[in-house]
Amino acid sequence: MRLRGMGVGLELRHWKGEEAKKLIKLTAAQRLEAAAILLKNEAKQLISEPSPPPSAPGEPPGKDTGRLRASVSHEVDRGKMVARVGTNVVYGKFLELGTRKMAARPWLRKAFNENYAKLMKIIRGK
Repeated sequence: MRLRGMGVGLELRHWKGEEAKKLIKLTAAQRLEAAAILLKNEAKQLISEPSPPPSAPGEPPGKDTGRLRASVSHEVDRGKMVARVGTNVVYGKFLELGTRKMAARPWLRKAFNENYAKLMKIIRGK
């Protein structure tokens, strides 16, 4: 089929829309995975400093046993195009957000904020 008009010519030979959609989804999932891995690695780096001395409020926690750092992982849901980075260690949440008796020692938010530009570059494919 040939379309002509307004000085522009376009020839459609074969519609490959479904193939294009699959390629777009695959590329997006790969970029999301790469961004999640970067965030996971940067978060682990922030909590790798040996302790003592104890970390100050507002600073990432120091490494004591290494359990928190070892537990940091990522997952990507390719169907929903969602990536998650975090830990299943209960005290990771207390360190990140603080408690009534302890000021926050953010490590995951800090990693995200410090690497936001890099993460967006990965996701945008730049």
